[in-house]
Amino acid sequence: MSETKKKRSTVTVQRQIHTNAMKYLTEQANKRYEEAKANGEENVEYRSPTEADIKAECKKRWQRHLEQDKPKMDVTAFFE
Repeated sequence: MSETKKKRSTVTVQRQIHTNAMKYLTEQANKRYEEAKANGEENVEYRSPTEADIKAECKKRWQRHLEQDKPKMDVTAFFE
C-alpha cells in the first residue's frame, strides 16, 4: 500500500506562515521588552511588530517554503 502525501493548498500554507511569523515576532517583541525592563531602562515601551516587519518575515518564510521544492544541487564538485 503506497500512501501519497496530500499537498497543502497555497492559501493554507500562506495562512500557516503568517500565523507562525506573527507568533515569532510577538515573542521577540516580548523578549526585547522584558530584557529592557530587567536591565533597568527607564521609559520602556512595548513595541509590537509593524506591518513592515510582518511582511518581511512572511516573505522570508515564503521564499524558504518555495526553495523546499527545488531539486537539491550536488555541491560536492565545489569542494574537491
